[in-house]
Amino acid sequence: IENGGTGANSYDELEDNLELGELAKKDLIRDSLWSGEELSMVNGGTQASFAMHARYNLNLGALSVLDWIGDDQWYGPPLSIENGGTGGNSFDQLEDNLQLGEMASKDVIRDAFWSGEELSMENGGTQASFAMHARYNLNLGALSVLDWIGD
Repeated sequence: IENGGTGANSYDELEDNLELGELAKKDLIRDSLWSGEELSMVNGGTQASFAMHARYNLNLGALSVLDWIGDDQWYGPPLSIENGGTGGNSFDQLEDNLQLGEMASKDVIRDAFWSGEELSMENGGTQASFAMHARYNLNLGALSVLDWIGD
C-alpha cells in the first residue's frame, strides 16, 4: 500500500487493506441502503426524515404543497398587474386597472357599437361608410349590383 498498490492478492484482502465499507460496492444509494443520519443541507440533503420536516428546514410555506391557489387560499391585497393579477377586487376595478374600453366586454362588434373610422381594407374592411364607396374601393364594376343579365 505504501508504494501505491493495494497490498492484497484477493478481493477480500483488498477490502480489508483499504478498509472499504459496504457502500464501496454500490453504484448508488437507495433508501433501503441508508441507515445513517439525515443528510445535511450543506451536503445537498434536507436534514430530515419526514417530508414535513424537510419543508420546515427548507423554509417552505403552506402554499408549497398546493398545485393551484383558489379564493380560499388567497389572503391579502389583490395581486398586482405586474405580478400577473388585475390589481382589483371587482369587475369595475379590473376594467379601470387594465384600462379596458367598452368593447372589451362584447362578444361581437355590431353597427350599434361601432363609432370609429371606416375599417381599412388591410384589416378586413372596405374603408367605406357607404355601399357605393365600398364597391369603388373594391374595384367592382357596374355589374356587381345586378342580380341577373338578360338578352
